[in-house]
Amino acid sequence: MPAFVITGDGHPAYAVLKAVHETQGASMSAFIPGSSSAVKATAYAENNAIPILPRAMLMGREPFPKSFRADWLVNINGTTIIDPGVIHMFAGRALNMHPGLLPKYAGLHCHQWAIRNGESVQGLTVHVMDAGIDTGPILAQQTIPIRDSDTGLSLFMRAMETGAQLLISVLTKIIANDIPPAVPQDLSQRTLYRHKDALDGEVDWNWSARRICDFVRAANYDPLVCPTYVPTAVVSGVPLVLRGCDVARLNKDVEPGILTEVGGSPVVGCGNGEAVVIKRALRQGRIMTGNDWQKLADSER
Repeated sequence: MPAFVITGDGHPAYAVLKAVHETQGASMSAFIPGSSSAVKATAYAENNAIPILPRAMLMGREPFPKSFRADWLVNINGTTIIDPGVIHMFAGRALNMHPGLLPKYAGLHCHQWAIRNGESVQGLTVHVMDAGIDTGPILAQQTIPIRDSDTGLSLFMRAMETGAQLLISVLTKIIANDIPPAVPQDLSQRTLYRHKDALDGEVDWNWSARRICDFVRAANYDPLVCPTYVPTAVVSGVPLVLRGCDVARLNKDVEPGILTEVGGSPVVGCGNGEAVVIKRALRQGRIMTGNDWQKLADSER
């Protein structure tokens, strides 16, 4: 009977913990909360007498109990940097559900990058953890469509829900002694996205209209706070926060960064003679009104 230790945060960690615990033929050695947001999973562990261990053990700062035994370490929706010695303890049996299509999307905020890069799908990957960052062999992958209406938050939520089910399907096979083959990644195709690479929120009006709109919606986490950047742009010399925009349909070329229309919704020129319709913007924390846009337009005359 394989024994599992599961770590992670939020509803995905709860879903995986519950599924493994309720699958015949598996045993739960422990749950390790990834942070204080693992409330539901922690409560489930407490209510079902599943040992709860501190995150410091994953980080190599505290030793595991001498009586501790587990065959598989499983991480989902957790950003704890697991100590290489801990990964070595599981000798190819440490698994991670990564919300990106490896090897093309490794690292952090891959769902945002998928939107920003104009992808049509978002990938999910279950892979073996090794000493690198998202470099281990792949056990399973799946994609979901990126909808025109998706924001950074909506895509992340759908990706994690689908990723949890993908991971559960892999663990179900492991419990049935039908371990999927681990396929090495072609690391020549790898791109590593780092947190610091995703912090610049400045819009360049020379970008295409589609790129600007994708950039803005990827940062939309309403009603939550985006974990990376706030899209900012200067219009008529005034710095604004962009909260929503669409590609404009115009029959004329428009100069980048110039406010050309204010009737209905404001239109600003961008690269390739294109333009974007600003659906929502803030100035000093206050939503821009039609009168505000008219004043900006008048200031350019």
